[in-house]
Amino acid sequence: MLGRLHNCLWVACLVLGVSNAYSQTLPNGAYGPYYGPAPMNTNDYVDPNVVHELLPPDRGLWWDVDYRLNQAIQDTSHGMWFRLEWLSTNIDAPGRTLLGAPLANVPDPRQPFEVVLPSGAVTTAQVLDTSSIDFDNINGIRGTWGVPLAFGTVETMVWGTENSTSRVNTDLLPATDPLQPTRVIATSLLTNGFPGGTVVLYDASFKAFYSTEIFSAESNVYYNYRNPRLGLRILPVCGFRFVDYDEALVQRGVYDNNSGLNPGGILIDPLVRQIESDVDNDLYALQTGLRTEFVHQHFTLGVEPKVALGLNHYEATVSTFDLRDSPYDPVVDDGITKNVESQNILAPYFDLSLYAKVHLTPSCHLRVGWNYTLFTNMSRADDNIFYNDTGIANPPALTARGEEEALGVSTFSLGGEIILP
Repeated sequence: MLGRLHNCLWVACLVLGVSNAYSQTLPNGAYGPYYGPAPMNTNDYVDPNVVHELLPPDRGLWWDVDYRLNQAIQDTSHGMWFRLEWLSTNIDAPGRTLLGAPLANVPDPRQPFEVVLPSGAVTTAQVLDTSSIDFDNINGIRGTWGVPLAFGTVETMVWGTENSTSRVNTDLLPATDPLQPTRVIATSLLTNGFPGGTVVLYDASFKAFYSTEIFSAESNVYYNYRNPRLGLRILPVCGFRFVDYDEALVQRGVYDNNSGLNPGGILIDPLVRQIESDVDNDLYALQTGLRTEFVHQHFTLGVEPKVALGLNHYEATVSTFDLRDSPYDPVVDDGITKNVESQNILAPYFDLSLYAKVHLTPSCHLRVGWNYTLFTNMSRADDNIFYNDTGIANPPALTARGEEEALGVSTFSLGGEIILP
């Protein structure tokens, strides 16, 4: 009896072992549970949880094209980002440029000096300069967007400032204080290209308005850029940049004979004299550099120096309006003159950006930054005026001249960045 019982137990264990073998996944990768005919190999197994749908033979003429296009758009849009920033920009001031030309026997026309008129009257004049001009804290806006590609990221940036105007004002006119040494303001002129004694006088008022604005657009390729990636990364960059930098300087003086330098009393129609200088710099440049970033889960720190070789095409224009008009002997009626000078010159520059980002969320970042660009061979409105005179018998000889200098532009930025999922 015990022997038969043992035999029955062995048979039962054998049956259970065989059933477990079919109900569990085997170590060698066989499948189970599986209902139906046993598969010949693993490739014949069909997962019952997977639904297969047969497409019709004719799926439309543009089905393949639409599918590939949709897939390309999805792959590209994933990780795209856009950033909008407010800018506070400082542009180098023109310095102490004299609003006139050197005079013979006058060491510094900025200081009061004596002038003898054709009538024999003597007065004390002074030539102003641009030392009071500054271009600080100019508001601007910048938009940047990036598109991730297989080899890196393409970033496009467009920014600009508002038109900013700084003034040269003087409280010396009209000269009501008898103890004041300066009685009139003057524009000093060369005589046939050499220092002489020719001046244009103003005794009622004198003002100068100096304005500037800048626009920049660039597109750069950052190689091997992947987002997100934590840690330190160094990315080579190359791209193209266009910069439009404009300046204008307007000098306006009024003479009404309140100084009594000429007989006849105060003029009913005061003489309004004006000099305008405008310059348009268009810079086209190829640039390259490195972006070095340290990316943390909660913040990013970065520095990006770039150098560029550019071509600056600038056009300088100088105009005069009734510059030497006078009803006194000798009578002069100048009218309007205009002269244009254009140049093409190589203009390399250096650009440095420092920035920090706080990752508020995976798709929203707060960014603060500082940028400095040192341009070379830029034309400025105060340097482009050639103050010259060739005699009353000839038209005014104030002309435009080609002058270039270095120009520094620094920008503080604050804004936000959105990354598409």
